[in-house]
Amino acid sequence: MSQTVSICVPPLFLDSPGKPCMKWKGWLRAFENYIVSIDGKGYSPERKKSLLFGLLGKAGQEVFDSLPVYVNPPGATAPLNEYQEAVKRLELQYAEECNIMVGRHKFALRKQEEGETIEEYIACLRVLAQDCEFAEMIDTYIRDQVVFYCHSKKVQERLLSCRNPSLKEVTAIAKAVERSMVSSKELASTSQASNVFYVQDRQKHAPKTPDRAASDRGGGRRPLACFRCGSRDHLADNRTCPALYKSCSKCRKVGHFAAVCKAKKSSTGMKVSSVSDSDMDADADIVLSIDDEDGRVKGPIGSVMIGAVELPFTADSGSPLTLISDRTFDLKWQDVRLHETDVNPKAFGEHDILMRGYFWDSLTFLGRTVRTKIYVAEKGRSLVGWKDLAKLGVMLVPGAEDPIVLRDDWVN
Repeated sequence: MSQTVSICVPPLFLDSPGKPCMKWKGWLRAFENYIVSIDGKGYSPERKKSLLFGLLGKAGQEVFDSLPVYVNPPGATAPLNEYQEAVKRLELQYAEECNIMVGRHKFALRKQEEGETIEEYIACLRVLAQDCEFAEMIDTYIRDQVVFYCHSKKVQERLLSCRNPSLKEVTAIAKAVERSMVSSKELASTSQASNVFYVQDRQKHAPKTPDRAASDRGGGRRPLACFRCGSRDHLADNRTCPALYKSCSKCRKVGHFAAVCKAKKSSTGMKVSSVSDSDMDADADIVLSIDDEDGRVKGPIGSVMIGAVELPFTADSGSPLTLISDRTFDLKWQDVRLHETDVNPKAFGEHDILMRGYFWDSLTFLGRTVRTKIYVAEKGRSLVGWKDLAKLGVMLVPGAEDPIVLRDDWVN
């Protein structure tokens, strides 16, 4: 079955007196591409000139007839044919003298706009570079402009962590980060919707207390509250929550206020779990935050880059391991082969955590990067262990509003 291919014909260059529809260089390039698309490279000069004349438009044809015949300058090696002579006549009339400094100024001021993809941004930079005479350095200038003025800070941090990448590599990395950001937003929205449905379903089937019965009779429902600070103005995934990095005075854990703390104290006081590392004399690593059944976060929430993938994470000052769940691994790293696990981690209740294995990759946080083992657990949330935080020179201090980043000369 044959397919019909539509050929884009250039617009009439000057259909009515006034300003042409586009710059001469761009229109001539579109016309020559049109000649190639209709297999007209073998056309005679007379036929090419006829096609050119027809697409000039009525006013353009009148201007062309008034132009003087082009004469080759002295020393020219070969005479021009009819088509080449016609192009030269029009070029002298419509070609604009290019101010290189103005062109480079426009190029330097062009920043990526919000909602503009990295490919669209690079395509626009290539158009602006036509007036800059960058020659063989054009890809280098475009690469630098992308790194300096890309809209996303996450993309910029990832690109700055690379050492002298090519424009092709910059494009691939930026596209991967953009895709991961879109995927993370979709996963976050899906997770939030599921949590809301779960809470509403539990409230629907829970036995009615006197307060709840009165509320139901009044026609209203008790709104959801943030389990970190107790506010009803936002949920716990809000990054502006005042309790996000606060230390609880009741259980000493980071991420919530004592007023909403659900920890239970025994008759002998608060239960504290010790942490052991596989490099020490203990038999197994103890992971405090993996698979919290009540859904509460045990540390501050942030985001890291594992390779080119951005993930939300829990920082755990009690775990030496950096872990991701097998669900996340299957979604983001389908083609990565896992190594056999070399640790035997245990959760808070001393029960074993089932491990699928580990893989090596780069871990980037706050502009700093280390290469480390990423362990894959069969269930639980993603978390970054204290060993990798120490390598990155990042400290999570109870009560601090933001993570503390040490100076490079303080990091071992």
